Amino acid sequence: MSLQTALLPSGTIYGAIHDRGSAVLAKLVPFALSLIIAYLAYHGYRRSGREPMRYVSVGFVFIGFGAICEGLIYTAFNTSLMSASLIQAAIVSNELATNTGFDEISPKL
Repeated sequence: MSLQTALLPSGTIYGAIHDRGSAVLAKLVPFALSLIIAYLAYHGYRRSGREPMRYVSVGFVFIGFGAICEGLIYTAFNTSLMSASLIQAAIVSNELATNTGFDEISPKL
């Protein structure tokens, strides 16, 4: 690959691969941070036995899964970033509603 090919704008194959790689890397950082926070919250739950710490831990796992989910949708299905964000938001809010007990207080349709 020549220097001129490497410096082509993002509309080329090299630019698309580079943009996708950056997107994946940008999603790994919040995923790692959310897992670290989830571990610390779970450790706090185990030490104190307080229920809210367990909910914090589970919530941060969902946040981390949401970050990875959006990145996977964006790269695997070749969608726009806006479409991937909307799908990710729907998945995560559905997880939170069904796994935290909100489905018991929400009206049944």
